[in-house]
Amino acid sequence: MKNKMQSLTLALSLILALIPGLALAAPDDVIHFPDSNFEAVVCEIIGKPIGAITQADLDAIDRLNIGDREIRSLSGIEHFTALKYLYCGSNQLTQLDISKNIALINLNCSENKLTKLDVSKNTALSTLGCSENQLIELDVSRNIALQYFHCYNNQLTELDVSKNTALSTLGCSNNQLTELDVSKNTALSTLECNNNQLTELDVSKNTALTQLLCDSNQLTKLDVSNNTALQYYTCYNNQLTELDVSKNSALSTLGCSENQLTKLDVSKNTALTQLLCDDTQLTKLDVSSNTALQYFHCNKNQLTELDVSKNTALSTLGCSGNQLTKLDVSKNTALQYFHCYNNQLTELDVSKNAELNVLICIVNKLARLDVSKNTALTLLICNNNQLTELDVSMNTALEILWCSGNLLVELDVSKNTALKEFDCYYNYFYDRSSIIGLDESKLDEFKFDPQKAHVPGLATSSGWARENIASAVGRGFVPDDIRSNYQSVITRIEFCSMAVRFLEHATGENIDSILAQCNVERDQDAFTDTNDPDILAAFALGITNGTGNNKFTPNGQFSREQAARMLFNVSKILSDIDIEDAPPSGFTDIGNAADWAIYAIDFCYANEIMRGTGNNMFSPKATYTREQSIVTFDRIVLGWEMKTV
Repeated sequence: MKNKMQSLTLALSLILALIPGLALAAPDDVIHFPDSNFEAVVCEIIGKPIGAITQADLDAIDRLNIGDREIRSLSGIEHFTALKYLYCGSNQLTQLDISKNIALINLNCSENKLTKLDVSKNTALSTLGCSENQLIELDVSRNIALQYFHCYNNQLTELDVSKNTALSTLGCSNNQLTELDVSKNTALSTLECNNNQLTELDVSKNTALTQLLCDSNQLTKLDVSNNTALQYYTCYNNQLTELDVSKNSALSTLGCSENQLTKLDVSKNTALTQLLCDDTQLTKLDVSSNTALQYFHCNKNQLTELDVSKNTALSTLGCSGNQLTKLDVSKNTALQYFHCYNNQLTELDVSKNAELNVLICIVNKLARLDVSKNTALTLLICNNNQLTELDVSMNTALEILWCSGNLLVELDVSKNTALKEFDCYYNYFYDRSSIIGLDESKLDEFKFDPQKAHVPGLATSSGWARENIASAVGRGFVPDDIRSNYQSVITRIEFCSMAVRFLEHATGENIDSILAQCNVERDQDAFTDTNDPDILAAFALGITNGTGNNKFTPNGQFSREQAARMLFNVSKILSDIDIEDAPPSGFTDIGNAADWAIYAIDFCYANEIMRGTGNNMFSPKATYTREQSIVTFDRIVLGWEMKTV
């Protein structure tokens, strides 16, 4: 019986051995992979069931594409001795041992959780991608064959590529590098080192560079005069005070936004198709030689004029946040995207720009806007101008229309059936019937509030102040004589007048009643240069003081520290205030404030009545405007109302 069973087993083995793919491996020959997802994908590649993979199966594999398979471990990768190409990105690897894979030419292990990576044995590597991990160090000194190397989005504090003389592409952005020496990498054609902490960068030896991206570092100077092959160059968000690109005639893209440039000469860069120089300090910019320009941004500068008449290929123009009083785009017939908001434009002719798809011209001084020829418009934003009428009957493709903060009394949107977003508050509309042809059911967003009627003169205020100004005017504590020219400096008499009106509004009492309740009265002899009742009332209540020698200087300018002290004094009348309750504001220039103003500044900042002027500064001696005064009084009343609810 025993002999029969042995014979049957032998026969079955011989039969199975003759069937391709079903030969059974001896247990000792089977390769096991601890990670089930890794093993599954290997079986899928080889075409064998789990538990049947042998070394012979793996010896023939020279490439593995196992990205995004939720693999946690590549233990067993050492058996792929012939492996040349390994892509294991977008997994959940915390470690990777490729010391036995010495034939590797291309390795991409990006988007994992690796904290270390040893490639010292992989001397044949020509391509290495290990970006978006958690590497704090990386030694590539033995990888002298490297040509393409990406390690961005890690935590590297240093990177030595001096031995990698064959490198043509280096991407090391989004690390913590304080220095980077590429002087030995003379074959480099692409260098990306954005978002590090570099204070200097020498690319004088990299004459083959065609692409250089060094944004968001701490560079104060950068010489690219030897990089005559440069085509793509961006250095955004550094501390550059000058930029010479006169030798870079091959440039097609230049991005130098967010620097401290006061001048920029691009007259030699006639191949430019993209120029981005936003948020610098340019007062002039000549682009007349850049006739190939298609994409041009010069937002947030100090330009008073801009000539784009020679840039007939422009499809995108952004010149917002300047001081432009006029702008001619009649020659830019290819324009599709155009924004010029936050300027001082009194007129804008877009009749020749028939291809316009997007037009944003908010916060200007436009009294009229003709968009009848712009039938391709899908987005029109013209808020905070002085428009008395707006005809959008020809703009049937419009999906977004914002026209708030104008002087409109009626608007016909019956032809704009594609509208999805429509904002029209702060106009002179009586109610919804003033919007002709409106079907609210088809809108994703609709902003209209008949209670928020347009405030006369609001167009003279800054956009950030308008909601508070409208609120304050509606409450009735803004005197009539300061309901215009909101950005002008407020005088001492104007501030006192508003302080008195504010107290009347907040308490519901007239000023004489308030004086009586506080047991004080006006002193007619307090000042020799004014007997204004509001000034005398404010003086009697301890809100304000004179300027010395029995004078008040009613028409004198008002400073931010004076405003803080008077706002504090007004708040004190409304409620008991413990000075110690306000923590230090922490402004770096608080030492410039007068001693009598410091605790008032702390109080106003802590209670969100006043804010800084930027860069953690308060600027105590700077002047205070009408709109700032109105906004801060409105913040007090809003805070007061919340406390009394």
